[in-house]
Amino acid sequence: MFIKLSRILFGVTMALATTAALPLSANPVELTKRADDLREKGESLKAIDIYNQAIVGFQQNNDYANMIGALTGRLLSWKHLFYKTEDKIYAIFVRKEAETIYEITKLHNLSDRRHLVLFLNGTSAILLNDYPVAEREFEEAVKIYPIDSTEKGDWMAHLGDAMYRNGKKAEGKKMILEGVKKIQEKSSQVDSFLTNVWISGAYLRLAKLLKTDNPTESNSYLSQAKKIIDSDDRLVVRKQQLEAFTKDSK
Repeated sequence: MFIKLSRILFGVTMALATTAALPLSANPVELTKRADDLREKGESLKAIDIYNQAIVGFQQNNDYANMIGALTGRLLSWKHLFYKTEDKIYAIFVRKEAETIYEITKLHNLSDRRHLVLFLNGTSAILLNDYPVAEREFEEAVKIYPIDSTEKGDWMAHLGDAMYRNGKKAEGKKMILEGVKKIQEKSSQVDSFLTNVWISGAYLRLAKLLKTDNPTESNSYLSQAKKIIDSDDRLVVRKQQLEAFTKDSK
């Protein structure tokens, strides 16, 4: 496992150091899609390996805008590994990915991705238990999100999570539920997979947050999350998170 992880961690550096180009068939956009699929199937290490290949391909094409998508996918893979292992080192990887994305957007003047940079900063902060920073970054990300969309509802749920953990419990819970409502209202904009991922994630957050403060409500939201997860076989990572939480709650 350690050897595999080390190879993946240094894969990009090694690939950039070689003069050999990627095969013509290795379309970085298609590689990113393949990695996204693997990530959502819970195959994080395989996904990271392919994201690395896509990142190098985007660099060769000077396509830094799409490189951000591959880097974000790699960040989410580290995030999944953090939740799976609860090892803080993966949270540190998430933070470093967020910093890398910020530097690339600054270097290549990708100012239209500022909302994403803020969201990813909030994501790394909440994993590292820095709730004031997480709330600040998520709040600004939601504020400047360019369109009224399903994804914005998911970001609102993340903001509510940070608010609750930062001591604003009533406001945080309300924000999460407002996020769920927006996801439901805008659900026709995206594939049902994303809707189910985001809503089940919001309910699972509420179940975790309310576990001590209100066990009855916690169980109610856990049941709602479970109902969605059980109805969609594609929610592999979410199912793993549900099982982990259920096991810890016993």
